[in-house]
Amino acid sequence: MFYIYVNNFLPFLNIGIMAHNEEKNISLLLDELLRQAENTNFPFNITVVASGCTDRTVDIVKSYENKDNRIKLLTEKQRRGKAQAINLFLNQAKGDFLIISSADIIPTNNTLAKFLSVFSDPVIGMVGGRPVPKSSNGITGLINRFLWELHHEVSLRQTKLGEFIAIRNIVDKIPEKTAVDEATLEAFITQKGFKLKYLPDVIIYNYRPKNLISFIKKRIRIFVGHLYVKETMSYRVSTFNLIPLILTVIKKVKKEKKNAFYILILVFLEAFARTIAFFEYYVRRKTYHIWSRS
Repeated sequence: MFYIYVNNFLPFLNIGIMAHNEEKNISLLLDELLRQAENTNFPFNITVVASGCTDRTVDIVKSYENKDNRIKLLTEKQRRGKAQAINLFLNQAKGDFLIISSADIIPTNNTLAKFLSVFSDPVIGMVGGRPVPKSSNGITGLINRFLWELHHEVSLRQTKLGEFIAIRNIVDKIPEKTAVDEATLEAFITQKGFKLKYLPDVIIYNYRPKNLISFIKKRIRIFVGHLYVKETMSYRVSTFNLIPLILTVIKKVKKEKKNAFYILILVFLEAFARTIAFFEYYVRRKTYHIWSRS
C-alpha cells in the first residue's frame, strides 16, 4: 500500500471509461478496475461514457451502477466521437488524478497503483504503460504485434503513451475533432510544463484489428489524428520522427531475421497508410474523429 498526499489529504481518483458497443469486455474491465482501485486505498469513482451503444453495454453498466454508488453511467444517444465522450467525462471529473481508458482493454495487476505512485514526482503530468495485443494469431495478429513492439522500442527513447493513461486533472477539454486523444493529452500536458512517463513493465492488453483492411483503416485514422495534432497544437508524437523509427525497424529486423518478411510487410502497410492519411487530411480535410470499430 502507498500514499500520495495532496494538501495533507489522500487525493481523489476519477476513472473514465469510453465505451461503444463493448458488451463482451465491459464487465471484465469494470471488475478489474474496481479491484485495483480498492487496493490503492484512494477514494475513487468510475464513470462510464456509453456513446451510441446498440448492444447490452448500457444495461451491463446500469447493473453495476445499481449495486455500487462509486460507478456512474453517462449515455450519449448519438455517437459523436471519443474526444466528445472524454470531454463529458472531464466536465464532471473532480478528482486530483484521472484515468482515461477505452472499454476494449484490460490492465494487468497493480497497474493503477504503479501509475499513481509515479505522481509522487511533481513534474510528472501523464503516465502510461505498454500496450500488448491479447492475440497475435495469423498474419494480421503478427503484424499488429510487431507494430506494438516497435512502439515500445520508440517509447523507451522518447515517450509515447496510449490505450490506458493517467493524468493530473489539469485539462478542461480536448478538441472534439481529434482522433488521437492520448497524443492530444500529451500535447496539453507538456505545454503546461509537465513531463510524460512510460512504464514498460506495466502491460495493458488490447485487442487487435480483425483483418488487414481493418488494420490499414486504423493506421490511416491514427496518422490523420497525428497530422491534426501537429497542425492545430504544434505537437509531434515520437513516432512522427522518421529517422529514429527507421533505425528502430532496422534493429528489429536484425534481431528477428526469421520474421523480417512480416516486419517489412508492416513497414509497407504503414507507409501506405501514412500516404493515404496525408491525402485524406490535407486534400479531403478528413479528421476521422468518429470511426467504426476495427
